[in-house]
Amino acid sequence: MTIRVLLVDDEPHLRLLLRAQLELNGGFSVVAEAELVSEVLETAASHLPDLVVLDLQLRDGDSGSLVAQLRALSPSATIVVLSAQASEVRAAQVLSDGAHAYYEKGTGTIRAFPTWLAGLHEDVSRAA
Repeated sequence: MTIRVLLVDDEPHLRLLLRAQLELNGGFSVVAEAELVSEVLETAASHLPDLVVLDLQLRDGDSGSLVAQLRALSPSATIVVLSAQASEVRAAQVLSDGAHAYYEKGTGTIRAFPTWLAGLHEDVSRAA
């Protein structure tokens, strides 16, 4: 099963790195990308991803409020939130709103991405 992915980040180089990791890992297909809060829901509705990788702070605002909306739009989608800020409060909030996981951005995140992708692939495949 190929997992359909929506990448949401306002940093093009990070989207490129994430896309490369997904494609190298296999089993994932990036079906769409967004870089603005204002694009996310429409893009998700158009492409119905199985997995959304969502940057918490985008150029046009905080995307944290989108987690609950994405969950309502696609209850079976796995939502992974990335943030440049370490915040237990924000992590707890987005997890409460329906995110599957919360990771801090950084070099360690990119290095660890293949490891947690393997777990996500299993989780998303089971949910589908």
